[in-house]
Amino acid sequence: MSDLDRPPAAVQAQRRLPGGGLLLAAAAVALLLALPRLAAPQPWSFDEYYHLGVARLMRSGLRIERLPSAAFSTFADRFADKEPLFHLALLPFARLPIDVAASVGAVLGQLFVVAALAWALATLRAPRPGWFLLALGGLGPVLAYRLEMCRPHVWLIGFAILAMALLVERRPWALALVAALAGLAHAGGWIVAAMAFVWVLSGLVLRQREATLWATWRPLAAAIAGWCAGQLVHPELPANFEMLLRVNLTVPFEATAAGDAALRSQLGSELQPPDLGLLIAQWPIVLAAAAIIVGWARGRWRDRASLATGACALAFVAVGTLAMRRMTEIGGPLALLALAVQLRSAGDSLLASRRVRLLLGGLVLVGCAWTFAIVSQHAVGSPPRAMAEWLAGHGGAGERVFTVHWADSAPLFYFAPRLESLVLLDPTFFFLKDRPAFLRYVAIVEGAEPQPRRAIREVFGARWVTLWRSDLGLPIGERLLADGEARPVFADRDYVVLDLGSPAAGGSRPGR
Repeated sequence: MSDLDRPPAAVQAQRRLPGGGLLLAAAAVALLLALPRLAAPQPWSFDEYYHLGVARLMRSGLRIERLPSAAFSTFADRFADKEPLFHLALLPFARLPIDVAASVGAVLGQLFVVAALAWALATLRAPRPGWFLLALGGLGPVLAYRLEMCRPHVWLIGFAILAMALLVERRPWALALVAALAGLAHAGGWIVAAMAFVWVLSGLVLRQREATLWATWRPLAAAIAGWCAGQLVHPELPANFEMLLRVNLTVPFEATAAGDAALRSQLGSELQPPDLGLLIAQWPIVLAAAAIIVGWARGRWRDRASLATGACALAFVAVGTLAMRRMTEIGGPLALLALAVQLRSAGDSLLASRRVRLLLGGLVLVGCAWTFAIVSQHAVGSPPRAMAEWLAGHGGAGERVFTVHWADSAPLFYFAPRLESLVLLDPTFFFLKDRPAFLRYVAIVEGAEPQPRRAIREVFGARWVTLWRSDLGLPIGERLLADGEARPVFADRDYVVLDLGSPAAGGSRPGR
């Protein structure tokens, strides 16, 4: 990094490398994040079954061209893994018991994020880096919930932190490598290029001229080239580009008011803005974003590093607050990095007061206690596991399961891959393959179908139906239970499985 990007006094103040305090903080926050997951090792998310199932399939070959168990999804005919690097990382332990594999995957993601932020704070010579690292464990429940999951989005958070630090440090070759890895670890890895654009734009706004035009745009070129290089080595080239377009454009669009209403009714909450209660629970991230704005108001935006890091953090927090809550999970750690850069630029003068240090340290500790208290309440078992294991033992090869809640397909994919379900990972891929069948599916699960058993058998060719206990009092549950031919064959406190009998030979197939 050029010293021209920092005030001279700050440059002289940053010569001492942080030492054991940062390592101690890293160990403390890693333990704080790991405890809830280790206390409840069962999967915290339905998607964990999907990711571990794909990783297990990769043991027989890195190329997975089709997922025939997702009978009504586009994946049944053509599949391209949108997170091959993440699944490759899970592959060594994917065959372990589900609770062990899922916990190991979650803790590895936590360690990656902690290590990324620790490295970034050390590299940028941030003042009091240990406190910023500890604050990672107290940014509120949305980020904490994500960090407890074995999900690729956790790794995207880590890569975003690394990319921001590399932009500030002006390391284009390393940035290109991070962009390539981020694109292979998560479908949203392109955000590294977006962050590089913000960095370039910040220099133009501040009129910090580089020696050449190439030097001005080199960070953006490096990020784009790195991302493209990563995608060009994807085992399912060029189908991976089609998958990325659908995941990054079609899925988010359909989650908006402009999308299909029937599809939107089946989508999860991750692509929706947080409600007021969840937004209030996220007060640590809101406070961090407000602190960035206050720093800007006091003039701490005139150096490029402070402007670019703050702009990226605020952009993710704003999108996460107003449109798509999962973006907040990236914005929170970037906000910590932006505040660290602001304090570095101020020469640590803001922390000269003992009262200020006590106040900030108290906020960090309160945030950690608040976050841990909320997240630890989530420490429960995995509701779909017993249902999926029962169907694995009683369902015949090729028999189809009608999942009233489409997410049930993920544990079935993991435990009973020889069975077929309707869709996998996201209902959008069901919608794209066969819209009339999808609309019929929505009508059935919402209780608008007068004869659901007949429709399930004839339209979807399914023998089994999975119902959550909460569905039994709804029209779909009442009508199926009132039908004498729909026999309950499995029940626990969470699920009921119905047997509708074997469909007639030559029944309907997807797309017909």
